[in-house]
Amino acid sequence: MSGYGSPPPQGSYPPAQYGAPPPQQQYPPPGYGAPPTAPPPASQPSKMKAMLPAIIIVVGVVLAGVALASNWYQESGSYSYTYGTFSVSGSFTYVVNLFGTACGTVTTSTASTTACSSNSTGATNTHSVFTVTLIFVVLGLVLGVVAFVFGLLGAFSRRAPSKLMGMLPMLFALLAAVLMLLAPVYMMVALPGAIQADQKAAMSSSSGSTTIGGACPNSGPNTTFFGGCSTSQGSVSWGGSLGWYLAFGAFVLFLVGAVLFIRTRKSAETATAQPQWGQPAAGPQDPAVFHPDVSGGAYGGGAPPSTQPAAYPAQGYAQPAPAYPAAAPSYPAQPQGTRCPSCGYVTPAGYNVCGNCRARLY
Repeated sequence: MSGYGSPPPQGSYPPAQYGAPPPQQQYPPPGYGAPPTAPPPASQPSKMKAMLPAIIIVVGVVLAGVALASNWYQESGSYSYTYGTFSVSGSFTYVVNLFGTACGTVTTSTASTTACSSNSTGATNTHSVFTVTLIFVVLGLVLGVVAFVFGLLGAFSRRAPSKLMGMLPMLFALLAAVLMLLAPVYMMVALPGAIQADQKAAMSSSSGSTTIGGACPNSGPNTTFFGGCSTSQGSVSWGGSLGWYLAFGAFVLFLVGAVLFIRTRKSAETATAQPQWGQPAAGPQDPAVFHPDVSGGAYGGGAPPSTQPAAYPAQGYAQPAPAYPAAAPSYPAQPQGTRCPSCGYVTPAGYNVCGNCRARLY
């Protein structure tokens, strides 16, 4: 036995100087989808999550509709006059909607009278401000409805919408939000100047009137959008009414809906781009399968491992149909060494004893 050398110590097969055997190849190999330890791919957004932006948009549409039907400007106050033994006291409210209808209510201790009028004669500039504001609100309402419809179609679609179709609800919602913000801001900026211009046109003096019912000298709706004052004769206040405030609420809802549309579209694109289990991922489509080369590589030599493709593809990878006539099959390079007739283990060249079962090889 001296010619064969002493056998390796117990439990060290193959011999320690040749290194440990290579680890078992895991399947699927790299490049054929996620490895077994990888988390499952991202899922498509749930139906409820996809519908949430559309629900918020439709609430904004309802709010915009209520704002359209409500009053946008009001003046209110109280008065008290005494003439000798005769005294008069009461309150008044003056409201205007976007359609140009103005209603005034005067209440005294004995009666309450309400009168409405849509006559814009003598208030051309003021009427123009309300008309422009009306156009902004109507357009915002219509674009909100369109954003809701496209969002609903995308939520119930059986297949992922195109990039353009996915962006349309977000674009319409953003435009609706901008218009609903412009409406109250424009009225707040333009209305005082319009009232002052109408007052100057109605009076022979160029200075115009700066009083409201004799109660507020040097201030009034012709100077500021919001304001008020009080004197010994009474008090008065003016500013935006219910519809003016609801427009800001519709703006916030449209903006939130647009942001949620963006997030939902990005989630859908991320889920679509995620490689599914068992499908080829980016990278080499024919990965090299490691075959230990007993003349080197993992056993201490300098020869690199074989780079021939595996004879059988990993589980989950669809084998493409062969071209006709079929090419001659190629087989991986066989490892160098001697195969044990008893256990089939390949022992490096130069050894006459199996490294696995210690049977004689030749």
